[in-house]
Amino acid sequence: MKYVQIFIDSRIRNATLIVLLICMSIAWLFDSDYWYNIAVLMVSVSFILHGVNDYLTWCK
Repeated sequence: MKYVQIFIDSRIRNATLIVLLICMSIAWLFDSDYWYNIAVLMVSVSFILHGVNDYLTWCK
């Protein structure tokens, strides 16, 4: 199975948005800096995954 068939942009975006929503909800609920830092890390990982996805689909 090819990469493009497994990882599509909408799947990456939906997964990272769901995890971001969960992390931000926990951070807001517990007023925890730790969970806010995890949410920022998730945004960074999301940007990296989008960049890798764009590169791999462009090189195809």
